[in-house]
Amino acid sequence: MSDRGTAMGEKKRTIMFGFHSPVDRRLMREWVVGVGHEVLENLDESSNVDLILMDSATARRLRDKAFGLKRAAKYFLPVLVCIKAGENASPWLKAGFDDVLHLPATKDEWLARMDIMLRLRRQSEELGQRSEYLHRALIESSGDHIFLLDANGTFVTSNDRVTHFGLESGAQLVGRTIEQVFPKEVATFYREQFQRVLTEGKTVVFEHDLPSERGTHYHLDTLYPIHLPDGTVAVGGICRDITERKQAAEALRESRERLNHLFTVSPAIVYELDPENLSPTWVSSNITEITGYTPEEAFQPGWWAEHVHPEDQEQTKKAEERFLLEGRDRGAHEYRFEKKDGTYIWVRDELRLLRDEQGRPKEIVGSWMNITDRKEVEIELAKSEQRYRSVFESTGTAMLIVNEDGTIAFANSQCSATTGYLPEELPGTNWRGYVFAEDLPMMESYFRLRFSDPEKAPKRYETRLMHADGSIRNTLLTVGTIPATRQVVVSMLDITDLVRAEEARRLLETAIDNTIECIMLSDRENRLTYVNRAFEKLTGYSAAEVLGKTLGILKSGRHDREFYQDLKSTIYSGRPWQGNMILKKKNGELYEVAASITPILSPSGHVDYFVSVHRDVTKEREMERRIQQNQRLEAIGTLAGGIAHDFNNILTPIVGYTEMCMYSLPRGSKIRENLEAVNRAAARASDLVQQILSFSRRSNQERKPIRIALIIKEALKLLRSTIPTSIEIRQDISATEESVIADPTEIHQVIMNLCINASHAMPDGGLMSVGLHAVDLDREAIKMIPGCKPGRHLKLSVEDTGHGIAPEILDKIFEPYFTTKKEGLGTGLGLATTHSIVTACGGGITVYSEPGKGSRFDLYFPVARGVATQVVEKTAVIRGGHERVLIVDDDMEVLDLHRKVLENYGYSVTAETDPEKALALFEKSPADFDMVLTDMTMPRMTGDLLAAALLKIRPDLPVIVLTGFSERINKDKAQELGIRALLAKPVSVSDLLSTIRDIFNAQ
Repeated sequence: MSDRGTAMGEKKRTIMFGFHSPVDRRLMREWVVGVGHEVLENLDESSNVDLILMDSATARRLRDKAFGLKRAAKYFLPVLVCIKAGENASPWLKAGFDDVLHLPATKDEWLARMDIMLRLRRQSEELGQRSEYLHRALIESSGDHIFLLDANGTFVTSNDRVTHFGLESGAQLVGRTIEQVFPKEVATFYREQFQRVLTEGKTVVFEHDLPSERGTHYHLDTLYPIHLPDGTVAVGGICRDITERKQAAEALRESRERLNHLFTVSPAIVYELDPENLSPTWVSSNITEITGYTPEEAFQPGWWAEHVHPEDQEQTKKAEERFLLEGRDRGAHEYRFEKKDGTYIWVRDELRLLRDEQGRPKEIVGSWMNITDRKEVEIELAKSEQRYRSVFESTGTAMLIVNEDGTIAFANSQCSATTGYLPEELPGTNWRGYVFAEDLPMMESYFRLRFSDPEKAPKRYETRLMHADGSIRNTLLTVGTIPATRQVVVSMLDITDLVRAEEARRLLETAIDNTIECIMLSDRENRLTYVNRAFEKLTGYSAAEVLGKTLGILKSGRHDREFYQDLKSTIYSGRPWQGNMILKKKNGELYEVAASITPILSPSGHVDYFVSVHRDVTKEREMERRIQQNQRLEAIGTLAGGIAHDFNNILTPIVGYTEMCMYSLPRGSKIRENLEAVNRAAARASDLVQQILSFSRRSNQERKPIRIALIIKEALKLLRSTIPTSIEIRQDISATEESVIADPTEIHQVIMNLCINASHAMPDGGLMSVGLHAVDLDREAIKMIPGCKPGRHLKLSVEDTGHGIAPEILDKIFEPYFTTKKEGLGTGLGLATTHSIVTACGGGITVYSEPGKGSRFDLYFPVARGVATQVVEKTAVIRGGHERVLIVDDDMEVLDLHRKVLENYGYSVTAETDPEKALALFEKSPADFDMVLTDMTMPRMTGDLLAAALLKIRPDLPVIVLTGFSERINKDKAQELGIRALLAKPVSVSDLLSTIRDIFNAQ
């Protein structure tokens, strides 16, 4: 026994310790607990322990208490003592200790000695329990009525042989007295015999009759005293029905004369014996023919015993004693007898005891049959069976012999390990009782086929058997028919562990096969020996294509030789490697993995195999790049918002003062015309700000009917100055009058995106063609243009003679962040934005490309039914007023412009650059102002907060907010706050004055 714990099926045992040394006590506790046993350190008489272990000092002090526990134990309780090296063990063994262990001792020696003692205790328990079971089984299986009476004559226990009382079970007899069971006359006689046992303390044997509905029965009862542990005396009893014996004796007496003359021709010798001294009183005359002796010689004292074979004398003597002492009516035994010529014959000697009416032995009748021929056959068969049994036992495999009816005829000793049953428990039982219920139909069919058509019956198959401990064991059966018999021989091999190992292997393989990571196994030469399904799915290679090949088939060429040398030096030194790799799929597509490669070492420490685990991180890396791009766009958007605010503040005085000068000059004046040109330039600058905000997603697009031909021409003019002169731009714009529902800024962005992409596709120059034509699409045509509906459309085409688009990525070009350009040349949003704008307008896009020849993008926009929006310049009708206006703006130039404009047109103006001072001024005299004109973005207080504070003081106050750019406010938010108008900078003088006048007139 070593550090391996208790054996399977062995219950945990309790070890009681007594060690004077703390070190020994702690060490022994660790060892014993380590193998699964429980430890007690106090000798407690109430504890249920399996072994007592003490050192010599403790043994001298607690020996009597330990031996008291040993004597009180129901089964063998081993007591071990540990003594010092050199000390004599003999006194300890003589004192009653079961074993002595010299110190110091190794752990294995300790545990081995304890294991031996525990096995002896376990065997003692098993023998005791088996003895109790057999004792009870003998009582229940006896044909006699066995019972126990207390000192009052009341039945306290009984087996179930109680039908002579008219009862069904012994339990119905318990609690009744002698008088309640027997008829009065019999009860009186029975009570007398009962009292004799109690008073004399001796066994009493007597006969009595017992009347019943089926006639009178005769019983032979034996009563004997039993001294109980508590000092009281009970009476045990055995009641045997001798009715048949009585009837047989009578019949024998009547037929004796009639049969006497038959004995002379019988093959059996018939004789009679005196039951007192067993001397022969009569022997049939055929004894001479069979043995050579005359009947007279047989009457000689000691004649029979002298001629029994010496080897058989002991067992024949015991057989006679059992027949006489146990009071049996019948007996039989076989032995060898010496004939007069000196040879021996085998005889079967059968005895029958005849009794008189009172049940007393009257005579013994016997028959003596020569069975030499049969015995010789039996002996030969026994030898053959022994040889057969030796072969069975020496196979090392559990084996059974099964009869045609399914009963087990023989089981060798190896069956214990396979079934959990002792070999002697299996014969006579049916094999069906050991088969798992679900497998029984299959086993039944095979078993029937074994006898009906053996050739078709499988010779080897698996099944599940029920072990004695209740577990299910997977078993491999090998079955064959024994020639010239109706029996089969079955070899059983417990493969439970193999099945479990196979199931564990299958589960592991399934788990590996279904994991999302690629798992590969390769040998020292880097040849693949296993790949899972994730590998096949990710790389496009099947297992059959790659097994036996090296991982080099996945190389992408993105890593240098130094990278692979570092990797190899790591793993071939037995250390795991982790890192990212860019690999290539079967279709040529590159992908990135987070890889780990772990060496598998042989028992000698050499690297035999490598386990590689690849996790696809392509999308993660792409997402990281997109996040970075979004962050850059967010930064651009923030910058664009700041530029828009400041730029609009700059434009505001330019536009305002220009208009003021224009309005002071007559129409047709050369100076006015020049000022009008300045105003138009300022308007284009304002539109440019809106384009910047649109690019950064910081402006709200408003779609309306527009003529996109004009926008396309304007965009191409702008592009011409930015695209290299080596690229020729050709225009073919014919649909100039028809309009579409779109936002001008978005259309401008679409043209810019497509044309810039086209120029990037022609780094060495080429031809860019831009066309706009009206087309009618029917139901057949729209099948090739996703998103379009039948009807009239404007077709915008952008074509280049560049390097073209590879077919394998053509379906991905509209995905956000997808780009084939080098780092810094594109965000991957251009075509995605273009696609989004076109589909939002109700149109569609088609792409045609040939690598090396160029690409063409066709955009289809539904033609609008309404009239395109046109700006019609009207003569401004500027009206002034006399109302009082408070102007608030942190930009002094804007503030001064608006003050001058309003004063020039009759308004009374109060100007303030600080919103907080303006609020304080208003709080002092709210009635002194008819309107407030405020900027949106100001330090310490924004325009919307100022408006809210003013309206809280005076809810009817007209408030106008001007903004260069702000994400805090739009028209809806302004309306919710009660702001009358929201004007975008730069605002024209006429628009400002018209808005102010309209608000006053509406009051």
